[in-house]
Amino acid sequence: MKLALKVRIDGTTEVMDISGNEIGALQVAVGGYVERVGSQHGVNLWMDEEGKLKSYRVNKFATTLYGRSVIVGDVVITGLDDEEGETLSLTDEQVDIWIKKVKKYYKLLKNNRIQDYVNPF
Repeated sequence: MKLALKVRIDGTTEVMDISGNEIGALQVAVGGYVERVGSQHGVNLWMDEEGKLKSYRVNKFATTLYGRSVIVGDVVITGLDDEEGETLSLTDEQVDIWIKKVKKYYKLLKNNRIQDYVNPF
């Protein structure tokens, strides 16, 4: 099993198994051609490369995570790449940690307390 975490623009999450047709699973999850936008914080972040052209809404969590430009649409968090360039699975512990980070972020955002969010990335 190769675990990944989908983070929707509304802050909901879904644990995914991207074993087998990894690129296909990522494309379905983000709604289009997939682009890796970052390899930081011990994970890869994937989005629809045409999301801005499709006028997808801002994914506030992903934008905060990436920190270099606005990220739109649903995103997928995976493990980093191995020596051969293959995307690694998230561990069960990583899945739990990232779900907690997303929930905390959107809870503070909902309560207009996002300034209290200490960026844990």
